Amino acid sequence: MLRNWWVAAYTTFYEYVPDLGLKTARSVNNYVRATKDAAVSSRRRIGEALHVTLLICKFVASLAFFLPIALYTVVEYVLSGETGVALAVFVVNLANHYFEWTRWSAPGSVLFVTVGVITHTWRCGSGDTELERLSPTTIVLEGLKEV
Repeated sequence: MLRNWWVAAYTTFYEYVPDLGLKTARSVNNYVRATKDAAVSSRRRIGEALHVTLLICKFVASLAFFLPIALYTVVEYVLSGETGVALAVFVVNLANHYFEWTRWSAPGSVLFVTVGVITHTWRCGSGDTELERLSPTTIVLEGLKEV
């Protein structure tokens, strides 16, 4: 019986515990490395997600600013310049006053004029723009000068 206790103690303290210490140290080292790699990977993913979020926010902010300017420029081109835009706004407001279509005509006109002012300010008030060179009125006048 004593020999069994001695074998158990020998196995526990001389074979199992030293191996346990080495295996535990290796396991802890492996867990530390894996945790570090996972943290680096997570940090990279979070950085990429924040970068994509920033790009989307910049795109939406740019779109919110430049889309009304682009739409106003197209309307100004179709209506042959500032005079056509002013005349169209006046006619729409007059028709709205007469037919009473909607109550948002005046705020819409103010918003449209504000976008027009911002557009002209953004272009720095340059007189010889691409819009004026390609407008239908300019093309007709240039054609009449050639004749």
